[in-house]
Amino acid sequence: MRRNFEVEDWEKRALEIDALQELRFQVITQLMCNQQKNREAINNKKLHRLLVQREKQKVKAIEKIRSKCAEEIRRMIYNREKKQRGPKPDMIDLFSEPCLPTLLSAPRKGGKEGIFKVRSQFLETLEGLSEMEKLISDKTKNIQIDIKTASKYNKDGSLKQFARWQSKLESLHKYMEAQRCTDTEPPKPFRYLFRIEKHPPRPLTPSIPEIDKSKEEVNVAILNLQRLIRGRAIQTMMREARLRRQLLIDELRSTHALVKDERAEKRRQMLQIRIEQTRFENLKYENDKTHEILERLDTTVLGNMLDLLSKELDRLIVDQRLSEFVHRAREERRMREVEESSRRQWELRRRREQEEFFKQILKVHQDTADGYFEALLSYAMEYSAELIATDEIEELAKQWTVDVKETEQNLTHEEEAAELVYNFLIPEVNRRFYREELQRQERKYLNAAHQEIFDELESNQLSAQIRGYQELRIDQSVSVDDEAINNEMMAPNADEQVEDSSLDAK
Repeated sequence: MRRNFEVEDWEKRALEIDALQELRFQVITQLMCNQQKNREAINNKKLHRLLVQREKQKVKAIEKIRSKCAEEIRRMIYNREKKQRGPKPDMIDLFSEPCLPTLLSAPRKGGKEGIFKVRSQFLETLEGLSEMEKLISDKTKNIQIDIKTASKYNKDGSLKQFARWQSKLESLHKYMEAQRCTDTEPPKPFRYLFRIEKHPPRPLTPSIPEIDKSKEEVNVAILNLQRLIRGRAIQTMMREARLRRQLLIDELRSTHALVKDERAEKRRQMLQIRIEQTRFENLKYENDKTHEILERLDTTVLGNMLDLLSKELDRLIVDQRLSEFVHRAREERRMREVEESSRRQWELRRRREQEEFFKQILKVHQDTADGYFEALLSYAMEYSAELIATDEIEELAKQWTVDVKETEQNLTHEEEAAELVYNFLIPEVNRRFYREELQRQERKYLNAAHQEIFDELESNQLSAQIRGYQELRIDQSVSVDDEAINNEMMAPNADEQVEDSSLDAK
């Protein structure tokens, strides 16, 4: 049963190993398939690129041949027309013959003005017009006018200037349309079909029913208990059999002890002699074998050694050459990398400098534009504000002079006195009060600074004088505070008096 469990365990392990191997095989096959797909995609892209390039070359060659053919045809037509024209007419001959139309007098208006006027019934009556219309064929009525387009080529076959510019504009328009268009052309199908290989499906992995661990532990415990019981039963059976045959065992030990010893001694001597004989034969055979091997190796060892040394020498020379080549290649690669890195750094630095120049130029342009507009706006605003302010001030000045004159004419003596007091005495009182308030606020900080300085200098010789100066400053500050309080009390009284006087004047 234990063996069965071991077999099942080994089967489980074998199945797990097979599953792992199968999973590994699947992963490897998937990787190989992906690599093959990527390789095929790269090859297809290369083939498509080559096909597009060849088609472009073909189109260019065809266009070149057509342009050359058109140029040759134009040249041939020009030569033929040139030959068919004939010689140019001589001007002397034209003016020497009197019958030619060049010497005829031009018709002038006079009495015989309508001598050459055509009078026909077809043109003057309706019946004649209808009959004439019937005689006119449809071909003459439906005339197709073919307007010849202007030729793009000169007489020598070269393109004209407007045609060159037109072709450049058309190419630029096509390029812009291609850049604007977001839809790309679908890839062209491959010229040759290729086979898609599909791998056969793998068989399903066999499954093993799960074993309950508790039942398995119970079975193992039962097996151990059975093994112990079986071993104990065999031990008891052996002991019982030995006890039953104890007398026979004792008799055999007593009667056959001497015979057994003699036989054992003779057998030992015989074995010793045979061992010595076999040893002597083996030694002799080994000695002969060694002599034979040495005789064979004497001739071959030296040759093999020399051959090995020559091969090692050749290999060492080749290794040295290869190491030199590798070292030289590494040096060259390092030099190329250094040159490439320096070139790349120079390019990056130059690019950064150009970008910085461009940024600075843009910034300067932007700043100049902003400054110009700001200056323009500020100047316009200041100018308009100045104009408006001057107008308002002029109006106020005019109105103020009129109002002042009216008030001066209407004022009494009491009102004039009150106005003088209000305009001169009260502002002076307020100004003094403000100054004293400011001095009192500053004196707090000065007293604190003096206090700190005096505390630091109390241990010096001038401490008594400093204390006296400090007391003097405190007395002055107290007196100034009292004066300020009195002024504060006086200020409202002065205001009340001024108000009373103004009321009385009114």
